[in-house]
Amino acid sequence: KFDPQINRSHLLECIKSLLILQDSNDSHCDEREQMGAIYILSNLSSPEPRAWAVNLPTNLRNSSLIRKSLKLGLFWRENNFVGYFRLLRRLAPVLQAAVHRFSEQLVLTGLKVYSVAYSSANCKYPVIKL
Repeated sequence: KFDPQINRSHLLECIKSLLILQDSNDSHCDEREQMGAIYILSNLSSPEPRAWAVNLPTNLRNSSLIRKSLKLGLFWRENNFVGYFRLLRRLAPVLQAAVHRFSEQLVLTGLKVYSVAYSSANCKYPVIKL
């Protein structure tokens, strides 16, 4: 039977293994930057990817994708759904897929905020406009 928790765990282990191999081979390709971004975005709820990103070489740490991924994580932790979804729109589809689980959580949080803000138990707001 499919277990999403085990699937996520295996995915993160595979990504970490790939990143370790890329580090040991001193790989300097675009895929390394993209896999680092996927690792950060797939695990926003953990401090481990942020600690890993701090120890990256300067050129990789300051790359566009890594900075955007870290910024997206900051928006997620702050429940800043407006900044989160504005930045998410500018990411490649594969990165959007990596962070999808957290996007769903933030949509629910945003809807709860709107519901409380407008004092309506059955507040309806188009998700597309978030």
